[in-house]
Amino acid sequence: VGDSRVILSRGGSAQRLTVDHRAKTHPSERERIVAQGGYITGDRVNGVISVTRALGDHVLKKFLTCEPEMQSVALRESDDFVIIACDGVWDVVEDQDACDTVISVFQRNGSCQTAADALRRQALSLKTTDNVSVVVLKL
Repeated sequence: VGDSRVILSRGGSAQRLTVDHRAKTHPSERERIVAQGGYITGDRVNGVISVTRALGDHVLKKFLTCEPEMQSVALRESDDFVIIACDGVWDVVEDQDACDTVISVFQRNGSCQTAADALRRQALSLKTTDNVSVVVLKL
């Protein structure tokens, strides 16, 4: 729900665990919004917000849903870490590039906090235009 994405590093390979619920990339979400009487303009719901699922938006409540899309993932021995970050990161950093950044930090005995800081700096250096929130969890 919202603008965050979760990535699992499985043996160093980025595996996306979540679906981006954005008006511009998710056709079934667009269809749902239009069926509720809303519209998409400029890749935004009613021209206001880019996400199609969110909590607490009273103005667009009729068109957004807070229902999460959930799945279970069985962890494997090869699973290294999880990255949870908002679209301020994912708008400018590819999934695999983020994993590679974290791997590089861990190879230098860095902590999860150091890895999250490295991803934050990477997004800022790539001129993200949104806020940046990152959590890295070692498995």
